[in-house]
Amino acid sequence: MPKMIQPIRPFLLLLITGAILALLMTFMPEQVSIAAWEIRFPTWHNTVLKEKPQYADIKAITKRLEETEAAEAQAADSLKPTAQDSMAQQTPPPPQAGRFEYAPGQDTLLYPFFRTLDALKDGQLRQSIHIVHFGDSQLEGDRITAELRHRLQSRFGGCGPGLQGISNHLNAKISVYQTNDKRWQWYPLFGKRSQQAPSRYFGLLGNMYAFAPSSPAPLDAEKDMSDSLASPALPDTTSGIARQAAKLSKQNMHFQIGTVYHRSKQAHAKDREVQRVKVLFRSPESSLRVKVLHNGQVACQESFQAAPSLQMLVCDIDSEFQNISIQFEGSGALEVYGSSLECRSGVVVDNVPMRGSSGLEFTKIPPAHLRAQLRALNVRLLIFQFGVNVGEAEDYGFYEELFYKQLKYFREVAPDVPILVISTSDRSKKEGTHYVSLKNIDKLRDAQRRAAFRAGCAFWDLFQAMGGLHSMPAWVEEKLANKDYTHFSLRGARLVSEMLYEALMYEYELYKMAQKPRP
Repeated sequence: MPKMIQPIRPFLLLLITGAILALLMTFMPEQVSIAAWEIRFPTWHNTVLKEKPQYADIKAITKRLEETEAAEAQAADSLKPTAQDSMAQQTPPPPQAGRFEYAPGQDTLLYPFFRTLDALKDGQLRQSIHIVHFGDSQLEGDRITAELRHRLQSRFGGCGPGLQGISNHLNAKISVYQTNDKRWQWYPLFGKRSQQAPSRYFGLLGNMYAFAPSSPAPLDAEKDMSDSLASPALPDTTSGIARQAAKLSKQNMHFQIGTVYHRSKQAHAKDREVQRVKVLFRSPESSLRVKVLHNGQVACQESFQAAPSLQMLVCDIDSEFQNISIQFEGSGALEVYGSSLECRSGVVVDNVPMRGSSGLEFTKIPPAHLRAQLRALNVRLLIFQFGVNVGEAEDYGFYEELFYKQLKYFREVAPDVPILVISTSDRSKKEGTHYVSLKNIDKLRDAQRRAAFRAGCAFWDLFQAMGGLHSMPAWVEEKLANKDYTHFSLRGARLVSEMLYEALMYEYELYKMAQKPRP
């Protein structure tokens, strides 16, 4: 018969173990740093005795979103379009999420953009204008941008999802579905991969798409990208793939390569309508033939001579958009910067997410090349929304200077194009048993504001609009943000877009009031 274990022994073992753990929690430090590693230990202070931080109250924010969703659902049930903005008839109250901010004496910075909107609305301007929305992974999937585009196109005209990549790295969008040739090589503006790019001529999408037969193996995009503040400088010399392309050009190697954009059922109705296609590229070594097929039929085809500068094909299409194919045929090095799907007239809002970026890389693009792209697309407003990759620091003076240089560069390249800077959103991490905002994240927001004011840009405080410190946990609880406590959910991104649109239109109405003659 097996010997019985006395119940007192396991009890005493648990008691002794608990006592040892209690002593460790009393005397162990909360954190130990070893080289680049930080090891955190549970203590009485950061577990049992640590009070839960006061999370932001976002009831008013969520109520607004629920009311908007209910109104849209009611309109859909009655088969009637949603009402036009009441702001068109009267000056709205100050936006709930906070106004745009300006340096003293600079509150008319956005007036050139507002004059363009008026010209579109009144029919005086009959061409498309672009708003380029730069950001980090917070924008991926056309989040935030898609709803802003929908609202602006509904009020001021326009259609189409705007600027699209040639291959679909890291940014599968709800606004358009894309398939492409696997031979495309993708080179982002920053990170290790940027050093292998054929040239410094990156596009507005923050990358370039190059082709050369026998080029390196396809990139593992997620592995290659990093959250560094700044990437190594891009060398002026041509890389291996550029030399391969030059060699193949001399051998008269012929290639055909392309990409296809498909209509998305998930997109807004305006995104599913396309009247014009613009293709931006550079063929510096040999002639190139570019062809646009609309729903399987050739819509446009044009031959271009070799040129060192930016070239663009513009193709108008008439029937309903189902799929659009862009095909390139040539024998030398090819760099493509994107295709814009848009209307002949109205607003186009381009979604430009740059995963891992802190917004510090744009000065790598040669000014003449950057200016040519802005002019080719008729860009009338730039939006910069970065911050989730900057990390934690005691002082953000270094980031302020680096970010200021980027904004100043755009102001010098295109002084007539106003810029709106959107602050970092809240980010949270777990400390003990609770989630709290990253250390000094409000100081990061302040550094972005100072950089914006110094460069002559408008500023919108998204961090405060969310609710300020410790607001991200409240957004997660309401399913407005993901459980990484960094990125917005689709519903949360829509809410951010609604707040941004409301703040933008408030400034527009103030502009309109200022234009009225005084009695």
